[in-house]
Amino acid sequence: MEFTKGPWVKTKCESRDHDGSFDIRHKDGELIFCIEPWVTNEGDAHLIAAAPEMYEALEETVREWESRGQEKYGLGAPASMFKVQAALAKAKGEVE
Repeated sequence: MEFTKGPWVKTKCESRDHDGSFDIRHKDGELIFCIEPWVTNEGDAHLIAAAPEMYEALEETVREWESRGQEKYGLGAPASMFKVQAALAKAKGEVE
């Protein structure tokens, strides 16, 4: 699956006549999408804008874990590794 690389930023939507809309833009200004106020709130907009960095951080966590010779789902894996794997699978569209 292909993703739009980050970082993304949340900005006020300047193309709307009403308050409360947010744009999610790439750092170079490219519009990723617009969030209408009745769809989500500002906190969700911040979370969405952070998604690329969070995805990269989770992937790096898995790489570091595996580089130490650890299994993804071995008995020694902390519970958080299972959550990391599940979140990455969801982001890739492998699970709902």
